[in-house]
Amino acid sequence: ARLYAVDYLTGVSVYNWSEEVEGAAELGKLDRSKVIGSGIPSAPVVAVLESGPEIFLGVEGGVVQETPVARTDMNIFYWRQIFF
Repeated sequence: ARLYAVDYLTGVSVYNWSEEVEGAAELGKLDRSKVIGSGIPSAPVVAVLESGPEIFLGVEGGVVQETPVARTDMNIFYWRQIFF
């Protein structure tokens, strides 16, 4: 079972998951995914908790929890701001 994290427009890696150095670039092909268990994983479940977002995936032998890296380039809009 693997968890992938790629930019949806370009397909390049967004996390540095590999210890191997791949040329001059900081992120390479090996950084696109990481092994999270064996078997076929379940669909990811995103939970927004008080401590922040978490991703849960079911794999053979249990549940894997991942903490996504917060992105600062997002704008938060509330429905009152949009419809007034």
